[in-house]
Amino acid sequence: MAVPMPPPPGKQPKVPNLPKRMWVTKLSLRCISAAFCLVIIGSCAGTYWIYPELMAPAGGVLIWDIAEGITLIVRRRSYKGIHPGACVGVDLVLWLALGALSGVMAPAASYSDVYSYSSYESYRSYDRLSDATLLIVAISFGFIVTLLHIALFIIA
Repeated sequence: MAVPMPPPPGKQPKVPNLPKRMWVTKLSLRCISAAFCLVIIGSCAGTYWIYPELMAPAGGVLIWDIAEGITLIVRRRSYKGIHPGACVGVDLVLWLALGALSGVMAPAASYSDVYSYSSYESYRSYDRLSDATLLIVAISFGFIVTLLHIALFIIA
């Protein structure tokens, strides 16, 4: 029968600090999500036709990430953030909203009448190309933030 060996004299066995690792993971994912939400809001606001469809859920996600980040930093000695039930509920609603609206806006990014002669704004073709690019960037980052919040939803 195998018996575990005691540690050598003078050395204590290492105990993994799982709450600290989880705290660092949550804080890192929240910071990345907040930065990506700023990209979404800036991309949507930078277009000729401002897209509030993506700005609203990205703004909600940004506010929630800031609130959870501040709570994690303030309560860092105990490695606790906002109650896990609240995190699960809010993250669920936020990733469903942002994911659904990113999915709804994706076909809008694929449609472009830039080269159409029937367009009454054909003189703005360069601006409309940059608008389409900004919308594609916003939708792409919307899907990335959705995946980040699915991960945060799972580890809450």
